[in-house]
Amino acid sequence: MPLVTKSDYARLRGCSPAYISKLLKSGRITEVDGKIDVEAANSSLERHADPARALTRKSPPTKPKGSPPEPVSGPSYASARAAHEAIKARMAKMEFDRRSGELVSVDKVKRQAARAGRVIRDAMLSIPDRISAVLAVESDERRVHDLLDAEITAALETVSANSATH
Repeated sequence: MPLVTKSDYARLRGCSPAYISKLLKSGRITEVDGKIDVEAANSSLERHADPARALTRKSPPTKPKGSPPEPVSGPSYASARAAHEAIKARMAKMEFDRRSGELVSVDKVKRQAARAGRVIRDAMLSIPDRISAVLAVESDERRVHDLLDAEITAALETVSANSATH
């Protein structure tokens, strides 16, 4: 609870001593033994401040000479450096995973997925050519189902065996 003179408080607030006298006279801030309690006066002014005038206020007040500098807000150097090092470590791991084959490019995955889709499509589209004549003479619904099931299974197993070798 530092106590300062009117002129010191005016310097702190970045205004004239006459304005501080006006604030004292209006009762917006109070004196203790002829001096101003900085914390109490600041909180009183903040409570009574007009929010509509917040954008027109001057830059933050300067501190009196000889007072210690206020800490800079935002991340400290240590935390900023730690974040930077964490990002570098993640990038290094990604590069290692890419070179060791654990990480692949999206384009490569898309090309392989498209190729696999074409192989499956071609295998499924060739089924009618292979079994249409056999199915045409079958009248037993169960036998037709079993023939289709066997042919689809064989086609998918062929695709699966081929994709395991690539």
